[in-house]
Amino acid sequence: MPVSFWPSAVDYQTALQIPEISFSRDDLRNASVETSSWGLPVAITGNIAVVFPLIRNGEKIAVRCFTRQQVVGGMMERYGALRRHLVDFPSLHLPALRHYEFRADGLQLQGNSYPIMVMPWLRGKQLAAYIDQHVEDGEKLVSLADRWKEFTHSLRTAHFAHGDLSDGNILVDDDQNIQLIDFDAAYVPSLKTKPPLEVGKPNFQHPDRLNTQAPLYGYYGENVDAFANLLIYVSLRALASDPSLWDDFHDGDNLIFTNKDFQNLEQTPIWNRIETNPDDQVRLLVKVLKVFVQKSVDKLSHLDEVLGSLPTPKDNENSPSQSIVGESVSCVPGLEKERPPSSPQRQKVVPVPASSHSVPSSTTSSRVHSSPLAASDRVLDRALRSPSSTLPLASLEKSPSKKPVAFSFFESNPRFLFAAIIVAVFVLVSFLMLL
Repeated sequence: MPVSFWPSAVDYQTALQIPEISFSRDDLRNASVETSSWGLPVAITGNIAVVFPLIRNGEKIAVRCFTRQQVVGGMMERYGALRRHLVDFPSLHLPALRHYEFRADGLQLQGNSYPIMVMPWLRGKQLAAYIDQHVEDGEKLVSLADRWKEFTHSLRTAHFAHGDLSDGNILVDDDQNIQLIDFDAAYVPSLKTKPPLEVGKPNFQHPDRLNTQAPLYGYYGENVDAFANLLIYVSLRALASDPSLWDDFHDGDNLIFTNKDFQNLEQTPIWNRIETNPDDQVRLLVKVLKVFVQKSVDKLSHLDEVLGSLPTPKDNENSPSQSIVGESVSCVPGLEKERPPSSPQRQKVVPVPASSHSVPSSTTSSRVHSSPLAASDRVLDRALRSPSSTLPLASLEKSPSKKPVAFSFFESNPRFLFAAIIVAVFVLVSFLMLL
């Protein structure tokens, strides 16, 4: 029932100071509310709700109170559809979604009843906190990356997507069990025509989902997590081999990449650092990530498909002198199609190394310079566009064929070429006069 007054996070926090009066049922009236050092109920605020931790019968639970009236009806419908979908996939590990309880009149405030959700409190640290604790333990981060691959595969096989994967919505316990919270933007097939009101945390989302001028703004589909899945995997692997990335690029609201890095492809410091990562697979996956940024969000491949197309260290056991980047693999599936004509292409700018012999040109030119990086991207992009081609990874690390040094010198320094011709003519004329 619509009401003229709708509580804010502060209103809920004030009400929960006296749970015996505020809650409508005895189980929560008799529960104890977790408080801060200031004596106020601990409140974890989000986009549309605030969560309070309580202890009920010796067990920690989460009580979620909505701060936006207009989303309540939609949330009831969404969570109902999500739970019904999980009935067909009993092995999918999403306890926060399986065991929630929606109470339409759960809380009393100023003479009105307001809905709440009662959910289990999950053990574990948020992803960013877990990384911060173990950033110097490369083996543990590689292991977590593998667990992430397995977990995202289980979601995919269940036709389930979270829609807002980020450092705060992913929990990791001491045994590296992964759990998710906050399913407001989740996808299942029965909700495909009912997109959520939010598009996810910007530092974890494909630019198309955030660009209000793009045709795919707010994109909502079964592969909506594809970009975040790859981004998180690459970040974990990169940190495992270069933990200094955490101090240099983690800002408390991301892992190591930000939305600015995707809007300014190859122009921010993270790209130079990560392209020289000591892990061969990281260097290759970063190139795939750059292709993901430039591809239409609805055409992106799932993480297991991407990783399944790449070599592993075992592929090199018989040729230890070669690195993974020197092998050949099939192209990454699902990236063959071009971005739809109606979706504007983001211009790609490739910096020209100082040692290049190319004729200087504007950095905003669409011309692709003959640098090793540009050559690598052209080879990768061609391979990813063609479903029948293979990707010669050796070419990603090799420079393009070079012209003779003398020719390149005179080509880039025409004044010296002119002077050389004058000298040659003078010598020839002098020789003929002596004869």
